[in-house]
Amino acid sequence: MSLYYHSSYYYGKFEQFPEVEAIYLNKPEVPERLKKQYPNLKGIRLELYKSTFSRSKVDVNQYLKEIAAHFRLEELVLDSNKYLSELPEELQEHPLRKLTIGHAPKLEQLPMGWQAFPYLEKLSFTGEKSQIPKAFLASDKLLEVELKGMVEGVEALSEAVNLEHLSLEESPDTVLRIHFEKLTKLKKFSLQKYSNLSQIPSFKPLVALEHCVLANLPVLTQMPEGWEALFQLNELYCGSLGKPERPLAFSFERLPVLHELHLNNCFFDDTRAFLGEMPALQTLSLSDSALKNWPEKLLQCSDLIRLRLKNCELKSLPNGFKSLREVNIEHLPLEHFPTDWQELSHLKKVGIQDCPDLKQLPAFGRENSNLNTIELKGLPVLKELPESWAKCPKLTEITLTKLQVQQLPLSWLKMPSLKKVLLKEVSLQFIPKEFIVESDRISYRFYKVDCIPEQYESIINDLPGIFYRDKYSAEARLAVGYLLFEMDVSQRLPQNLVPACVEVLNGKNPELKQILFERLYALNPKRQKLSDKDVKDFNGKTVAIAGTSKNSKTQIKEHLQAMGFTYQTKVKKDTDFVMLCNKAKLPEEFCEYPHFYFSEMESEALHKKEKPGFLMEIPDDHLSHLRAMLWTNDPANEKIVLEMIKQGGTPEELWPELIIIAKTSQDKSVKTQLRKLLKAQLPVGAQKILSDPTNLQLSICPYGDYETMAPEFDIASMAVCHYKRSGKFIREFFRLKSSLKSPFRSEFFENVFPQFLEKAHYLKTTGWALTKEEMEQLLSQPLFEGKLKRLMMDGGAMEGIPPSLYKHITLNELSLNITGEKLPDELTQLNRLRILRIQGDQITSIPESFKALIHLKELFVYSKVPVKVPGGVKELSKLKRLYCYPKALN
Repeated sequence: MSLYYHSSYYYGKFEQFPEVEAIYLNKPEVPERLKKQYPNLKGIRLELYKSTFSRSKVDVNQYLKEIAAHFRLEELVLDSNKYLSELPEELQEHPLRKLTIGHAPKLEQLPMGWQAFPYLEKLSFTGEKSQIPKAFLASDKLLEVELKGMVEGVEALSEAVNLEHLSLEESPDTVLRIHFEKLTKLKKFSLQKYSNLSQIPSFKPLVALEHCVLANLPVLTQMPEGWEALFQLNELYCGSLGKPERPLAFSFERLPVLHELHLNNCFFDDTRAFLGEMPALQTLSLSDSALKNWPEKLLQCSDLIRLRLKNCELKSLPNGFKSLREVNIEHLPLEHFPTDWQELSHLKKVGIQDCPDLKQLPAFGRENSNLNTIELKGLPVLKELPESWAKCPKLTEITLTKLQVQQLPLSWLKMPSLKKVLLKEVSLQFIPKEFIVESDRISYRFYKVDCIPEQYESIINDLPGIFYRDKYSAEARLAVGYLLFEMDVSQRLPQNLVPACVEVLNGKNPELKQILFERLYALNPKRQKLSDKDVKDFNGKTVAIAGTSKNSKTQIKEHLQAMGFTYQTKVKKDTDFVMLCNKAKLPEEFCEYPHFYFSEMESEALHKKEKPGFLMEIPDDHLSHLRAMLWTNDPANEKIVLEMIKQGGTPEELWPELIIIAKTSQDKSVKTQLRKLLKAQLPVGAQKILSDPTNLQLSICPYGDYETMAPEFDIASMAVCHYKRSGKFIREFFRLKSSLKSPFRSEFFENVFPQFLEKAHYLKTTGWALTKEEMEQLLSQPLFEGKLKRLMMDGGAMEGIPPSLYKHITLNELSLNITGEKLPDELTQLNRLRILRIQGDQITSIPESFKALIHLKELFVYSKVPVKVPGGVKELSKLKRLYCYPKALN
């Protein structure tokens, strides 16, 4: 860990922690006030990078000098700051034990009058061709040093005889100017990002070295010598060393106490002696390695505990690692595992990811007595999961992601310790109902599993909590399992479980009840529905309602009799058809007779189809007349439409408009009645919208959230109705994906078109999410020709860039969203640009051609992946700000 975080004191925020001995300041405070509140202050961290420092217009150098004059500090941390150019001589008089200086490009040298601080033990400095007095670095008091960047005088560290920790990073030096002969007490050494370093001095003098990091040394020609003297080396990390065409020789005889070995993106010459004896090795991590065969010495590491392999060419894993506890394998061309892995008694955790050829998993079982976690991901040819895992006595958690397996083994239900199973993007075709019955003991989570409809995911994942809270019986849980998972049409819910099913339907969770009401056909022979052809002959069949219906029983009775049923006022044990509703009660001996079950929603749907009523028979253009009545925002018209749909049914085409009326009508009676009518008919997503408490009369519009709640529902028609009634939220309409198919989009665009033509030099469509064609229409207007200076067209990614954009060569500032990985070279035609902001989720690089934008002062690129910036763009003479999110790559 960096010295930045190492401290002898607890740092508190100014004024919040009056008793602390060290504070951090995120804005300049008057030194006299600090002294009064903290008279014995030992440490200060100045967060100079914060904008509160730059906005205050405080002279950082003078402020630091005043701080030095008021206190005698033991710790001083200066964060990165572009204005810091000098350090006060007065600090020489402080009893400093720790000094940390972040990146300060104007700080060219530490005061040359500084000599070695008599107490300084920890130094962290980030330089840019900076000088440090040699006497300062040669101190025999220094214990820990971190130097980053080009630092003159670094060779003086060769005399720091008591140095224990040394970290060197990001230097263009071709030679390591530090000699190790006197650093016999060095315990930790890190050397990273030396882009021109070809050789490292021998490690032979470093007899106390315990931790070593060598990484990102692209031109290193050979590994350092002297490994045989490192009898205390405990951890070794090597990263990005060597090249495929120029592998490094790396050999040693024996590292007796090495516990951890990490080789990341290293190319070593394994044709020569490679690695030596490591009898104490416990952790081995190999990633991005060209190794095709296991080095002989690694096979002898019998005490290996942790094995991590990623992006290697190893096609097999060896036997013999009897002490393994943790295994993580990723991107390997494996086809199978060693046979003795099912005998590894110490193994606790196994992770296997993205192995395209793996067809068979280890048959873990009783001998794997400590195995508790298995994680699998991205194994495309794996078709079956081992039944033997059920014998693992301590297996508690299994995670399956992106697998093609068809079924979970039933034997897993017998796992004595299994607590959690997570499945994501798994091609399961069938889930046995028994898994739900056991859900109070085993927590299951399903995400994008083939046999589970997406709209059921949330409620199925909540089942354990529902069962626990509502105290469902074992029979009720089994009934839920039948209704949700047993999808084979030849199976039917056993009649003795019908009362248990009614118990669930009478439960407290409305979402679960809604789903089960939709699937009541699972109670019927061959899972038939009320609308099936061989069921629809209802003449002479008795029907009764069990429970409390949402609509009036008189209305339901009329509908059922119209379909040919003989209506019974009460459910009898021999009733042919039963409409199950909420709070149903069944008579004794009811299950001894055959019955056909259906829901109120199913009955309404069939009645609408078979006996539609006058409203369902009117043509589409008449529906538009009804919409026009609703758009008037007149309660009288709303009441007329309400009475019409009460008599004739509710057409699905009007659902979006009716939801708006139910949420915004000025007549409370209309709102209440409409909600009751709609709640029984709407799909789950639309029901969530109806129940959403957001007040649509306010300025904050939730239509974007609604589109996430119910992606299949026509949210655009809701927005159209809302706009027609109130004149609000037209911009939110354009932001909806469903608006692209709306017949009103072109009409609305004509309505808002004039507001974009108010200024000839400035066009802003931010937040409107206009299409490429709409932007083309705007940019083609004669008003903008030769005059447009600023164009803001961000806020929605278009499929391509309108061609007319490139004609506006007068542009000085441009903001836009794009799709794809590549920025178009045609943007260089806008060679007067001074500010360019581009957003696109998959942008990977800035074209080299952008160096033609010679007037560019600010360039911002926002992506979800790192962005490669060519050198020619970085070197633009007028470029003052270059910002890439999440980060820029050289």
